[in-house]
Amino acid sequence: MGPGRVTHRFTAPGCLLFEPYAVCAYYGADQSVTAGGELDVRVSEDGRVLEVTGRPHPHTEEQDGPVLAYPLGVRVRHDATPGRHTDGWAVIAGHSGSPLRATVLEPGATLKE
Repeated sequence: MGPGRVTHRFTAPGCLLFEPYAVCAYYGADQSVTAGGELDVRVSEDGRVLEVTGRPHPHTEEQDGPVLAYPLGVRVRHDATPGRHTDGWAVIAGHSGSPLRATVLEPGATLKE
């Protein structure tokens, strides 16, 4: 049955902007992926806030995998400074929020594993 329609609100770290894109998918232990249904996606005028509303139903339908994921569309701001940006925030279905962080690399830098 699930919780019904819920809204998730994401505030991007200052170096990022949201694109009006989000999907919901269930990932299974067997590496299967099942679409999670249609979402209403809204981005604020300045691109910093993304609201995603949908009807998740984790572990309530046979095809649901153990992991529910919401891939979101983001891009780096043209004026972003290199470094770690820690001023983002996520509020999932009205619950207490969690911080969102992003790191902007210097031009030409690569990620180290």
